[in-house]
Amino acid sequence: MLVVDQLEELFTLCRSRTERSAFLAALTALAEAGTLVVVALRADFYGHAQALPELDAVLRSDQVLVSPMQQEELRAAIERPAGAVGLELDEGLADLLIHELGAARLTRSRTGTLPLLSHALWSTWRHRQGRRLTVAGYRESGGIDEAIKQTADDTYDHLDAAGRAAARRMLPRLVHIDDDAPDTSRPVDRTVLLDGLPDPQAAERALNRLAAARLLVLDERTVRISHNALLHAWPRLREWIDADRDWLRTRQQVAVDAAVWWEADRHPSLLYRGPRLAATRERLEGAGLTAAAEGKGHAGELEPRLAEFLNQSWRQERRGVHIRRAVIACMCVLTLLAGAGGGLAWWSGQKEAAQRRQAVARLVTEEADRLRDSRPGLAKQLSLVANRLDPQIGTASMLAGMDTPGVFMSDASADDISLDAKGERMAVSTGSDVVLWDTTHGKRLGNLGQMRTGAVALSPDGRLVAVVRAGSTPSGSWGLWDVTAPKTPHRIAVPERQQVRTLSLTISPDGRTLALGRVDGTVQLWDIAHRSAPRPLRTLRGHTGDVDSLAFAPKGRFLASAGSDGKVRLWDMTDQRRTSASAVLPGLKLGSQTYDLNGKPLHRVAFSPDGRLLAGPGDGDKTRVRLWRLGGRGQPASAGTAKDTYGADCAANLASVAFSPDGKALATGCDANTYLWDVPPGSRLQQSAQLNENGIGNGSATGPVLFTPHGHRLLRATDRGVLLWYVENTAQPTAAASFGSPPSGFHVTTKFSRGVRRLLVIHGANGGALWDLTGTATLHKSLARLPGSGDIGAEGAAFSPDGKILALSELSGDRHVVRLRDTGRSGAPVIATITDIANGIEDLSFSADGHLLAVADNNDNTAARTQPASVKVFDVSTVSHPRQTASVKGNVFVVTFAPKGRLLVANTADRLLSWTVANAHRPVPQQTRWLTPGAGVSNAAFRPDGELLAATDAKNTTRLWRIKNGRIAGAPSVLRTVGSGGGITFSRDGRTLAWGSSGDPSSVYAQNHIELWDVSNWKTPVYEGEFALGRGSLTGFGSLSYSSHGKPLLAAAGEKIDVWATNTPDLKYLICKSYGDVITRDEWKVYVPGEPYDPPCH
Repeated sequence: MLVVDQLEELFTLCRSRTERSAFLAALTALAEAGTLVVVALRADFYGHAQALPELDAVLRSDQVLVSPMQQEELRAAIERPAGAVGLELDEGLADLLIHELGAARLTRSRTGTLPLLSHALWSTWRHRQGRRLTVAGYRESGGIDEAIKQTADDTYDHLDAAGRAAARRMLPRLVHIDDDAPDTSRPVDRTVLLDGLPDPQAAERALNRLAAARLLVLDERTVRISHNALLHAWPRLREWIDADRDWLRTRQQVAVDAAVWWEADRHPSLLYRGPRLAATRERLEGAGLTAAAEGKGHAGELEPRLAEFLNQSWRQERRGVHIRRAVIACMCVLTLLAGAGGGLAWWSGQKEAAQRRQAVARLVTEEADRLRDSRPGLAKQLSLVANRLDPQIGTASMLAGMDTPGVFMSDASADDISLDAKGERMAVSTGSDVVLWDTTHGKRLGNLGQMRTGAVALSPDGRLVAVVRAGSTPSGSWGLWDVTAPKTPHRIAVPERQQVRTLSLTISPDGRTLALGRVDGTVQLWDIAHRSAPRPLRTLRGHTGDVDSLAFAPKGRFLASAGSDGKVRLWDMTDQRRTSASAVLPGLKLGSQTYDLNGKPLHRVAFSPDGRLLAGPGDGDKTRVRLWRLGGRGQPASAGTAKDTYGADCAANLASVAFSPDGKALATGCDANTYLWDVPPGSRLQQSAQLNENGIGNGSATGPVLFTPHGHRLLRATDRGVLLWYVENTAQPTAAASFGSPPSGFHVTTKFSRGVRRLLVIHGANGGALWDLTGTATLHKSLARLPGSGDIGAEGAAFSPDGKILALSELSGDRHVVRLRDTGRSGAPVIATITDIANGIEDLSFSADGHLLAVADNNDNTAARTQPASVKVFDVSTVSHPRQTASVKGNVFVVTFAPKGRLLVANTADRLLSWTVANAHRPVPQQTRWLTPGAGVSNAAFRPDGELLAATDAKNTTRLWRIKNGRIAGAPSVLRTVGSGGGITFSRDGRTLAWGSSGDPSSVYAQNHIELWDVSNWKTPVYEGEFALGRGSLTGFGSLSYSSHGKPLLAAAGEKIDVWATNTPDLKYLICKSYGDVITRDEWKVYVPGEPYDPPCH
């Protein structure tokens, strides 16, 4: 048997077609002679391989797809080799490795994760304690993500100065750069690598030190990087590669051309000449390499053949010989080979087709994760494509994409934007052009042409564009274009008027009037009803500085303007002779304290859709935004302000304001941040949300915010295109519904009911609420405002199995009581009260038949405990007359009845207690199950079928136990769950386990979040994804609950009470509302190879 590993080097390193063909012919001959030939080829080089007849036939008939290792295989790869040599592993170490390896697969190519695992295990072994591999040793080594980086940095730092300099020169030369495939390592002759270095002895020592650290492989003659994972896992090397990329690319091309020259017996026609030779010489000098001058010596650090090739080229250039460049033909062939990768010809058969879809889905998912920061709209669509190809793949990417905006026109800057009345056409001022964009289909319609542009306004019918021409002469500082045919726009002649420069402009809702704000404090009106012959109307006077913002009221009756003089003026458009303002309102002066917009347009005033409210800037100090109510012809009255610490940058840096189509929300663009505010009937704007821009704007998203006229889409102009969010839920745009800030308390409860209706209870120390979400989450109905528990350390709440009874922790005077409330009647009135409570009500749970109620009589506030903590059982079969039947001691904080039978489990800080309560008067204790010793908090949840129990603790561990015959059975499956111990719940179908993470305390970049795991196979759970990053409270998400019918909804108590839709149809709906530009056919060929073009949202 002959094994050929890394066959991709046939394409990355072997540039000779003759050698390549000879090698493949030799393999073919061996195979035909009876030798078993096994070759390993990376999937991203299939396109190259299928262009070769010798490999194409083999790929069609004898291919074996090697998928990434599954969890059970990874566990075996970790545990069995260690066991074979007598090593022991800490409990949870294997789970931690698998979990963090899964997280690593979300952020980098999956081809590099196994080497990360290998190095992490090796580093952990170096930090072992005797014969034991410990979690502490693993952490000390840096973990999956940091082990290689830490080893590489330590090794590099311990080199002397000459060794570090040599490493900097040598390591990038061990990398092959490819614009059409990932960077890969390449072997280099050791003599060639050392040749030309100032201190070869120091370089040799550096190579040996790097090899001892398993970063390099030294053969008898060659040097190579141990694995491609180092190229991505060591930031220092990545920086070196990026810094040298242009030269490395040039060096590789020179190597190709030199090889062709040598194969052609050094034919002079293949030498470089003219601009190409000059460019190569310039890159040599730019890379700090010593170039041989005029054929004397060789070209510095290049291999001898490359040096000879360049020296001969320079000699030929001096003699003025004109040569042909046959290498162009070679490059065309290579380009065609690279393009062939998008049309993989897979063999027939159901199994092979499924394997192919799975492989493509994984590649698409990786591309989505890689593009999320730079092109989030494209990443959103790719995540949907991956999920469509294989439903088990792409969920994590879809969840991650929820929190990112989409993008229109991602390849250009956007200084200003304007929409037509339908929101279907958008004009975008880029600073150097005006581009017309189709927002429905996400594609370019046309452009006006190169010119310096400022503010832009699109007429309601989308056929006329008005543009401020920045930097033009005053008389030509604005212009009109007819864009009825957007591909061939026609400029409209405008009569010259007073030579004053224009800053801002807007078009009236009927499309008949254009208003221009100018630097002399005037507002000039133009009649544009006859598009071919615009004519000037009156000039409005009153501002004493620049007029930077203009807005017409919805019916065109009023025009509002804001100026640098710190005033907002209201103009009556119905009085054709009046040139003074009908009202003057306080605004904000633009001066040294305001944001430097670099001349970009401002939109600091906006009318509500009904025309009754006007929004404008605050006072520059405590007031961020101000609202005025308009009525009749009287002076506008103050209608509200925003004074919260939230949105502090809006005080001096308000760039734009915009109302939502229903008038219930206000968006503000402040500095580089985008905020949403609720607009209540009262006198104060309420903070709602800050939108995540995902780094797209790079801190300079100073363009305007703008709602589309219909639906719930919000746009923001930035230096990286126009961002797009779907904000139907303004409090938390990525959630299905939000219920405001949570009530106070150590453990705020959110629970869904079972039964016919989908009820949600929210309960804390100072209040609570009962909601009906039976229809859709967005159309929820308030059923009752509930009293709080009156104690920040005890806030229990629970529904009976049919959802008709709500048990609630409350106060009666100064006594803790349990109220049983009727959810079927208005206000959820009290049916009965349980008073036999000593300390407080930490938690409540009904038995499966609804006849028993378990109460955790305890209190997080230890000062409030008057008696030993206990679990009390009450018979509530007659709801109006509950009675206590049993009490067992235990410092219990969570109680949970199984959905079937009479098994009751209870959590202490680090133990799991359980009883069989077949006889309500005599609970029978079962074996105590230890969680992680020392865990300060734990929680538990049953799967809806009652056959699986999940228990999580604050020591970053979650355990899954099978339930058999009403008892906890056997050993648990143990998961490493960083930041766990808070909320935990199963989905209705029992396939998904959700738990809240407070984040990794050892990382300053970690954010609290909710994680989802597929527990279809409870012994080997599979990570699905995470979402709601940074949305938890200081301790994460203390309470989670899945709905029991209808589409799955997940209620979470974090910084707000939110309800999330996590199933694929809802994720797709949210993504398809907010992706921006549609993936093009060319992009599809690059990122979804071999699949027919089928955008996921069209």
